[in-house]
Amino acid sequence: MNIADQLNLLQNIKESLKSKLLKIGAKIDDDTPFSEYAEFIRNAEKTVFTDSFLGSFHRKDKTSIFCTDNYGNSTHKKDKSSFLFSDSFLDSVHKKDKSSIFASDSNLGSTHTKEISSLHLTDFAEYHRVYANPVMTSNSMNGWAASASRANSGNEAYKGFNKDMTGENCWWTGSNPSYPCWISLSFDTLYKIRSVEIINENASPENFKNALIQFRTSNEDEWETLYEIVNRPNITAHFEEYQIDSDTAYKEFRLYIIASHSSTVFIQNININFKE
Repeated sequence: MNIADQLNLLQNIKESLKSKLLKIGAKIDDDTPFSEYAEFIRNAEKTVFTDSFLGSFHRKDKTSIFCTDNYGNSTHKKDKSSFLFSDSFLDSVHKKDKSSIFASDSNLGSTHTKEISSLHLTDFAEYHRVYANPVMTSNSMNGWAASASRANSGNEAYKGFNKDMTGENCWWTGSNPSYPCWISLSFDTLYKIRSVEIINENASPENFKNALIQFRTSNEDEWETLYEIVNRPNITAHFEEYQIDSDTAYKEFRLYIIASHSSTVFIQNININFKE
């Protein structure tokens, strides 16, 4: 290759580099010496601007624009295919790309995706509430049914699921029940179980000590023990949540009480939390 061809090749390389560098925001004049291109190339991956007053960081590179605003607790990213917005104050992340709109609420541990041409709204009341058994106002209502091996008159089984924390408006076995004894709730349909919350009686410490948390898929199936409670504290209004996280959907719950701290058992409330 003669000198003229070599010069033409170098000129073509210079023009190609210049075109690419200009596309990513490099400030190159027509008379910029080729010897200075090395510095532009080293900075080609990113240009950084910091604004301490706004507490923000901006980055621009070949594929994306990234902006973090600490004051607004938000992050914005735009690239070839998507737009991402994160708001840590609301604990939510929203992403829109070619095929979907995505919303996730990390605080409540749930994720939802809607596909092409759909809009998904993250709403605490509708999507991120913990689904649970209803407030029971009788032993049978709307497909739900509460029962117990024994209940004192005025303290029927459903009162263990009525979410009432006042006085002795709760389930009570009555004096000197035989053990084991139990309280159960049949659901209106099948549910996967997240957890079970149990609150001791609100007036005096007469609570169960050892019990099994059990579920079954129908009233004809065997009970499955998913949690064993040992030495539950005999403390008035003591609250405890037992994590179940089942992948199987169940139709009925039972608390199977094996032993008590006293000659009787009161339970103020049982709350069964379901997975979405």
